[in-house]
Amino acid sequence: MKEVFITRKLQEDSIFLKELNAANFEVHGETLLSFAPIPFKSVPRADWLFFYSQKGVQFFFEQYFINGLLTPFPFKCAAFGRVTAAAIKKYDAIPYFIGTGEPTITAKAFLDCIDNKTVCFVRAKNSRQSVQKILEGEIDARELIVYQNEIRSDFNLPHFDILVFTSPMNAQAYFSKYQLQPDQHVIAIGKTTQSTLEELGVSCLVSESPDEVGLVNCCLSVV
Repeated sequence: MKEVFITRKLQEDSIFLKELNAANFEVHGETLLSFAPIPFKSVPRADWLFFYSQKGVQFFFEQYFINGLLTPFPFKCAAFGRVTAAAIKKYDAIPYFIGTGEPTITAKAFLDCIDNKTVCFVRAKNSRQSVQKILEGEIDARELIVYQNEIRSDFNLPHFDILVFTSPMNAQAYFSKYQLQPDQHVIAIGKTTQSTLEELGVSCLVSESPDEVGLVNCCLSVV
């Protein structure tokens, strides 16, 4: 039985968990980061809110409703990828734009969509701001930092056959504590995470799509 580690807490209905368990993999999911909200009392004036992650969506909307900010909701929402879009829908908001999860492709498609409107990027304190930086100078951009994300050090992990990294910071956290073993395979959810792994001297496979289906296919391909 192959053992797989993914840097994400998995729900019982996770496709990644179900598909790999069915293929006789043992799966362990755990984020190597800690998260905490950063309070805000207002939102910069903008036509669009661009969300990079489901955590950003969570920490934004939880505070937005608590603070009793503008009703009806005056913004169009944009999502970096499908997982983030699904999180937006949970708060009864509509993701009018859904990216691919790949920064360059998403930035170009978003630029074509927004028609010179003002965009507020809702992000973590330690975000790489990938889409925002690509579009610098081409849009009227603001930002709102809604949560703190930091690398944990309080984790102890056994040996796994396959390591799946879902963000650059998770990769940094793991390799700050462990060295890659010759029998281990490494998978990155996308090119941004791949770049971080390469900077750490770690070769990896990259998922064809930045979602659990793509990650499952990657895991199955290395067996």
